[in-house]
Amino acid sequence: MTARKTFLAALADTGVPLDTAFVELLTATAETSAKAVLDGYGADLVELRDGGEARAATRSLRTLVSVYVHEDSAYHHSAALLGPAAELADALAEEQYDNGLWEHGADGNPADTAFSIVDLSLIHHLLEEDAHEPTTGLRATIERILRLAGPSLATGGVHTANHRWLVCAALARIHARWPDPAYPERIETWLAEGIDQLPGGEYSERSPNYSAAVTNPALLVLARHYGRTDLYANVRDNLAANLYVIEPNGEVETVHSRRQDQTRVRHLPEFWLQYREMALRDGDGRFAAVAALLQERGTDQTFGETPIGERLAQVLDRPELPPLPEATSLPDDSSTTTTAAASSGSAAARTRRASSAEPTSRNCTPSRPACPPTRPSSRCARARRSSTRSGWPRGSSRSATSGRRTGAHGRRLAAARRGPRRLPPPAAARAPPPRRRLPPHRRQPLLVRDGLPAPPQGVPHTPHRSPGP
Repeated sequence: MTARKTFLAALADTGVPLDTAFVELLTATAETSAKAVLDGYGADLVELRDGGEARAATRSLRTLVSVYVHEDSAYHHSAALLGPAAELADALAEEQYDNGLWEHGADGNPADTAFSIVDLSLIHHLLEEDAHEPTTGLRATIERILRLAGPSLATGGVHTANHRWLVCAALARIHARWPDPAYPERIETWLAEGIDQLPGGEYSERSPNYSAAVTNPALLVLARHYGRTDLYANVRDNLAANLYVIEPNGEVETVHSRRQDQTRVRHLPEFWLQYREMALRDGDGRFAAVAALLQERGTDQTFGETPIGERLAQVLDRPELPPLPEATSLPDDSSTTTTAAASSGSAAARTRRASSAEPTSRNCTPSRPACPPTRPSSRCARARRSSTRSGWPRGSSRSATSGRRTGAHGRRLAAARRGPRRLPPPAAARAPPPRRRLPPHRRQPLLVRDGLPAPPQGVPHTPHRSPGP
């Protein structure tokens, strides 16, 4: 059987220009990731067989398949990938429950299973388009997994708000290949509840982590594979809101999140392909500026849940590969206070600070739109001067409730003010706690007779006698 032309080859025949620098970057990093998978996929198999966790094995399989089908990769149609890929797929099929779910620590979990089903649907699509005969058995194994998982996803429950859209995305991909009336029925049931998006563009959980890794990707899948193009607007609004919560070093503010990432650092590269896709779709110069800067930084930046080497498969699945539109400036230092966070009720707002010699700050809340400008301290000025990396607007943020500085700079300043942490002394060196004494009017002398306290004054005392034989 002769392999059909892949996405990139077919796109080149249409005369559409390719962003070759973008493709070369993803190809090189994917090859590096594939080599790491070949050397260490055994750990993924252990995690799958001992813990029922399928996501790591699925992602490793996705990386191998992406370089296998990509004609510009050094691993294109390499026989060295077939054995490990088949081993990963077979293990996924073996560990799948009879109801189509994987354990994921919960004795069968529809929501966590949906993560792997979305990836496996993408893998199957790439292999079908490539149509290389040696992958026939691999495609059949993945097809069995997907067909088995569909009914449980259509009837199972979810844990959080974003899981609804993830399950919908998994069902949409399965339905596009093997239609079943139960799948769109379930999708429509979830979508009828309405997307949980706040007026400022954030989703109800206000979590950059779950916006980037779950909700936005799921809504884009539904827009492309289920025909719900109206969902592009939700992704567009969320990406626009994120422009106001990014730090110069690529961190994304999480202090307003309602999930566990509130106290963790999250990074903008998780949104990279989303900004790129929407920039190409809308011609939005702001989104193009973010995508171009992330591409320019390449591997010299911190990635989150999805390393750069795992992104080739996503691009091959939806090859938005023309050059980016002309970039425009991001929200700059003279921008007014953003209302994205304040209008959504998150009680946090960011203020862009002017780049003049005497910048001002405003601490804003929905109930108090603006406070009088304050002169920044020298420490704050030094923090602003330290964030001068080109391409990003300078910025800092304050909590609208406490007025304290938040974000990366705020955390560093708070740590500097606290000084070195002091450990408590060992228990033996601590002074004993003071004894709690009764007030004078409650104190009473105790006279011990026969080992028992004496009764109060004026009460006859009966000596203790042992019981007779």
